[in-house]
Amino acid sequence: MGTIEDPKYFKLNIDLKGTIIEGLLREFIDGFTWNYKELKGIPSHIAEHKIELDTMIPLSHQVHYCMNPNYAMVIKQNLVKLLATSFIKPIEHKFG
Repeated sequence: MGTIEDPKYFKLNIDLKGTIIEGLLREFIDGFTWNYKELKGIPSHIAEHKIELDTMIPLSHQVHYCMNPNYAMVIKQNLVKLLATSFIKPIEHKFG
């Protein structure tokens, strides 16, 4: 998919060559995001996700554990990319 200058690759576990689905994927290729810079987020008037916390329930305290440094670095890089594109945003914690 895509062009020679800007190829677009994706992997599926089935072969779609010559199917209606392949045609639809090619027709609506602009509907896919190919990198973090293209992420635009979902407008809040369409969908918004919130986690409501019950302030009457005491917070649970769990023991911290060490994460593999390689995994921690990859997670941090992904979070930085998502924050930079405003796909996610930080929140303030107000407890107690």
